[in-house]
Amino acid sequence: MKIPVLIQRRVLLFSAFLLAAGVAGLWWLTPVVPRKGWQPPTRESVCDLTRDGRIAITFRRREKPTGPVHLWDTETGRLLATHFGYQDTFDQVTLVANHDLLQVVRRDRGPGGEGFTCRISLHELWTGKLVSSFESHLPVSRPAFFILTSDCQTAALLTYEKGEPLVKCHDVATGRILCRFLGCRGPMVFSRDGRQLAAARGSSVVVFDVPTSREIGQLDSPEAGLAWPIEFSPDGNLLLDSHCNVWDLRRNIRRFGVQDIYSCCCFTEDAHELIVVATSGSESWLAYYDASTGNEEVERRVRLLRGQNPRTAIRKATPDGQWLVAEGNIAGQDEPWSSRLGHLLRPLESWIAKVRLFLDKSKSRSSLGFILVETATGREIMRSEHQWLSCSPEQRCVVIRNGLGDLFWDLPPRKSLPGFLTPAAIWCLSIGLLTRWRVRRRRRML
Repeated sequence: MKIPVLIQRRVLLFSAFLLAAGVAGLWWLTPVVPRKGWQPPTRESVCDLTRDGRIAITFRRREKPTGPVHLWDTETGRLLATHFGYQDTFDQVTLVANHDLLQVVRRDRGPGGEGFTCRISLHELWTGKLVSSFESHLPVSRPAFFILTSDCQTAALLTYEKGEPLVKCHDVATGRILCRFLGCRGPMVFSRDGRQLAAARGSSVVVFDVPTSREIGQLDSPEAGLAWPIEFSPDGNLLLDSHCNVWDLRRNIRRFGVQDIYSCCCFTEDAHELIVVATSGSESWLAYYDASTGNEEVERRVRLLRGQNPRTAIRKATPDGQWLVAEGNIAGQDEPWSSRLGHLLRPLESWIAKVRLFLDKSKSRSSLGFILVETATGREIMRSEHQWLSCSPEQRCVVIRNGLGDLFWDLPPRKSLPGFLTPAAIWCLSIGLLTRWRVRRRRRML
């Protein structure tokens, strides 16, 4: 009996479909894996990367960061320098952007157990030599607001005197106090040239001229609640506040504001556009606004999350603002592909999540995941349910903290089939090839 040609073709097509579906399913369920090569030691936490991504700065991970602070070559894993000792404890260790300086924050109880004393010190990155140190007194355990100008010549910090907040500006080289602004509090921000300082005072934002200590203007937000400055435009003519208001400092007026469902905003690098996070109902997305007119470029909207409580907060992932990181409750949210398929795969979401967790060697998920996007286009670079630490556009890598520690990951993320899935993929391929061979053999015999 001769097999009809139509049936032979259908069998071949069905076999090819099974093969393609099996390989695609295995690849999709396989979690991404860290990059090959050097990874930080297990007990070390990565606090930052240099601008080119070639040097990683780590400290020992305990209840509080402790010394020693290590500098590693991220390509070879060679230890380049060691600072501080095992007895040294810190509240925070960071790298000053675009400068070879380490910023170390220590917090201790004040005299008589009242309040806290924060000591901020700047050290040379390669030698650990102390460059300058500052001291701040806080009545309660509040963040130590401390900022530097882009050239690291002037520093501003928040302290309290007689129960009143006070912002002081210091010369970094000598430690000399340049100016004092009583009644102001953090967060503060410098303009790019370092001549202007914006701080919060009451429910308003005030701007000062640092060389003359003169108040330039007071910006009163029309929205209720406390407001604070976010950032200046590169030319220093615009200021963005926490209520998504853009202020024209030359005329001391509010140019425009974005309200209602929008929050978490920042300028693009050239300040021609304002980027905000919008949340409405079960969706959140990035929205772009023209900074000169205040009109939204609706065609550039980029959806971030869809699901229950899809709230995210954005910030610049790199000093130059080339990438943005949106952090929020990523776990349990729909991914872009699932929104295109509608409700077809919703019954499988729980099972899919369990399979992915079983295949993931870290066996953990963070309550705070992240989405890394390109600022200019809004293109998604990476999405993860783990904690974001740092990244390097030059090296195309990110540092993520999960159940296995602080690890480097390639961009785009790399996948690798686990050991027991590799035979499964070979088995699917063998079945497809065997079916095709049997059909061809029977056709020859008949």
